[in-house]
Amino acid sequence: MHLSLPIPPSLSHTPLTISLLSLTHRHALLHMSGSIAYIPSLSLLSLWLFAHVIYTQEA
Repeated sequence: MHLSLPIPPSLSHTPLTISLLSLTHRHALLHMSGSIAYIPSLSLLSLWLFAHVIYTQEA
């Protein structure tokens, strides 16, 4: 599954953003075997993506 969302230029290359995404992605992959532990990370990522969609629509 590949998501292509318009991310604001000021945030698209922020090291914190990149590390947050890679950490969340890695965490989700580690727990994809059925563990409940990856749900908070996925919901956090979903909220983050949703915030970016709202931000770009209002910009």
